[in-house]
Amino acid sequence: MLSPRKPGKRPRAIIVASGPSAKGFIPPDDIPVIAVNGAIDWLPRADYFFTLDPSPVNLKRLSKPK
Repeated sequence: MLSPRKPGKRPRAIIVASGPSAKGFIPPDDIPVIAVNGAIDWLPRADYFFTLDPSPVNLKRLSKPK
């Protein structure tokens, strides 16, 4: 398991995008998760949501947070 912090290093985070290779990923409980675009729809948990895509589907995601 990844440690959220290594001595002398910055904290870690996992960035999960919405591509097919990420489907089924289960994030560890002790590491922050950044969901990108559609990953927010299927990840069991996310600490942050990130997008640069102002598409209608992402605007809807932003208007109705989990």
